[in-house]
Amino acid sequence: MAKKILFVIFMIVSLTGCATVKPLDTSTGKPEVIITDASKKDIADAIVNTMLSWDFQLQKRDEYILVFGKKDTNIASSVLLGSRYDAVPEWRFTYNMVDYAGGVRIIANIASVTNPGSAFERITDFSKGSQDAQNVQKFFRNLKNELEFKKIYERRRAEIQEKENELKILKSDLAIYTGPDKAQKEHEYQKKYEAYKKMVEASNEELKTIRASHGKQ
Repeated sequence: MAKKILFVIFMIVSLTGCATVKPLDTSTGKPEVIITDASKKDIADAIVNTMLSWDFQLQKRDEYILVFGKKDTNIASSVLLGSRYDAVPEWRFTYNMVDYAGGVRIIANIASVTNPGSAFERITDFSKGSQDAQNVQKFFRNLKNELEFKKIYERRRAEIQEKENELKILKSDLAIYTGPDKAQKEHEYQKKYEAYKKMVEASNEELKTIRASHGKQ
């Protein structure tokens, strides 16, 4: 009898030890984030890519929701969350997305599902105070940093490219120009080129600062 009790205690600790993790400091207590400068499609694509890398299968996708599932073959899960009908529960991660405050708000729900896919599903919520919730929140932070930095980088690169094209045209025109004020035009071109170099350097420093700042979040 004592051995059975110890076994059950071991199973509970194996499965729910993560429940002692400090709750997330979010408005819902669940993993959530607001990402600006990114479309729902870009965000959804990034989430799908990561979840597939975590061996989950995509079960549903539309404009507002992503649902993923993965069989939980952990023996502790089977003992505590399995059933006679189906001994293997399923991890189910759901991501809800909505336009909010100039960006997209994403909230994750994490659950273990007993009898998945049947009319007798039973949900055990792990969205709050679990290690999985912490892992998803960390993923959200990285996702926010990557997508927002990418948009800033793309804008800066577009501005630089526009200046590069302008300089190429000026240089091309200058090469065939034979007017008496060519020296003056060459001087003007050099001034614009120096201004362009300073813009590139300032842009690179700004991007470096933004990247470092994002990395600390």
